[in-house]
Amino acid sequence: MFSDAEISVFLDELEEKIQILNDNFLLLEKEGSSPQVLQEIFRAAHTVKGSSAIMGYDRMSRLTHEMENLFDQLRQGRLGVGEGMVDVLFEALDTLRALRDEITGQGNPVDIEPVIQKLGRFLAGGERRKGGGGSASGPTKETGSADRRILELTEVEEEVIREAYIRGHQAYWIRVVVDSQCQMKSVRAFLIFETLYQCGEIIKAEPPAEKLQEGEYDTTFELILLSPEDAGRIRHLLLTVSEVVTVDVEPVILSEEQAGGPAGGAVDQEPDKKEAGEEVGGETGAAPQVKEKEGV
Repeated sequence: MFSDAEISVFLDELEEKIQILNDNFLLLEKEGSSPQVLQEIFRAAHTVKGSSAIMGYDRMSRLTHEMENLFDQLRQGRLGVGEGMVDVLFEALDTLRALRDEITGQGNPVDIEPVIQKLGRFLAGGERRKGGGGSASGPTKETGSADRRILELTEVEEEVIREAYIRGHQAYWIRVVVDSQCQMKSVRAFLIFETLYQCGEIIKAEPPAEKLQEGEYDTTFELILLSPEDAGRIRHLLLTVSEVVTVDVEPVILSEEQAGGPAGGAVDQEPDKKEAGEEVGGETGAAPQVKEKEGV
């Protein structure tokens, strides 16, 4: 169960996201779609979907999940803003407000099925459409490198990374910083993990995952992710999560000893050498080295 204070924080954030959706739906209606408008709507729906799921408001989570899916199609150019779409979006927003009122005891039970079906028809059209334009531009938040802790890997984790190399996956060191004013850190951690699960497999987190998802961290945490995706896409997805202010994503390069020699996969032959002009996570230099745990 959540405390009254936690529910109040959730409702405050929900009100903020409803306003963002309303403002951007109006822009969509008056000026047409733009990458910035589509991105703002997607992020707001994504945030409400995750936080409402954690709070146990399943219908709200389902509704905003459908909205998020629709705007993901729009962002990627697989779907255009067709006739009647904006009207359905405002209907979905009215339904979201009614769900909020239901939570606060100021409204009656809400049937979300009619608007879910209408959103689904637009989504079905996007799935049938072939081709399409490019994707929307990325978030405006900037990434930045900062002081790095050196995550220690066990022998088992090193072996998992070596096997990932063989499969054509990359191991990434990821550092995430959330807003210092964030009041629902457990929700943010949940959304970050959910986002990364779209990309691959998390094999390590510091602090541990159970601590993160209980909100027991300051503002910063680190992870090791195995993924076939490139670093830019992973960074882009993480920056869509509300209250994430900084993201660093860099490849993990095992030392020759850790990688088991040249046959072990991606081996850093000269770990201390920096190539001129090499850009990694916004800085010039080599990727962070992973410290081999002593005594293993």
